Amino acid sequence: MALNYDGVKSLYDNYVIGNYGRIPVAIARGEGSYVWDTEGRKYLDFITGLAVNGLGHCHPRVVEAIRRQAGELLHIHNNFIWEQQGRLAEALSKQTTGMGQAKVFFCNSGTESTEAGIKIARLWGKQHGGKSRILSLENSFHGRTYAALSATGQTVYQKGLDPLVPGFDYVPLNDITALEKAFDERTAALICEPVQGEGGVFLCDPRFLEAARRLCDKHQ
Repeated sequence: MALNYDGVKSLYDNYVIGNYGRIPVAIARGEGSYVWDTEGRKYLDFITGLAVNGLGHCHPRVVEAIRRQAGELLHIHNNFIWEQQGRLAEALSKQTTGMGQAKVFFCNSGTESTEAGIKIARLWGKQHGGKSRILSLENSFHGRTYAALSATGQTVYQKGLDPLVPGFDYVPLNDITALEKAFDERTAALICEPVQGEGGVFLCDPRFLEAARRLCDKHQ
């Protein structure tokens, strides 16, 4: 029998670490652009799982694809190759313009992809004069693991967790002059969000992004 709100909250109070501020609603199911809580109330979902559910909840084609794949193969480890992963990599590569034939590194989360990107940048930097410095933007958010947290330009997320991973510096959003001054021979990479989410939904000016591209090309 499904639990009501009080029952679900009791489970969380007793067994789930309280690292997030919780909205006093227990979600039970979703369909399309709507979700329902344990009390049967219907909500129009403007959050979309923090942008994860771009196709809505329980889209029939997504549900069917999951069911079909679960009936064929659930998991293989990385030492094997698999047709569907190769096809997805091909599709993603063809959507990437201006980079030649891009290759794909699969991750489970945005934070994990940030960590991988930092490692790739520093591996490249070691082969090009020992570059290791990573530039990021003030008020940015790149994840909660240590390198990703160190790249995050918000002290509120870093409080109490120092010492952080060294080698990260922050530049004000859309300040081209500051960005130009920040780049030097030690810089391995710039990481930035075209639209800052956690920082307050601030947009990068296209001219700032153009300058970032130019500076990255100049210092590579």
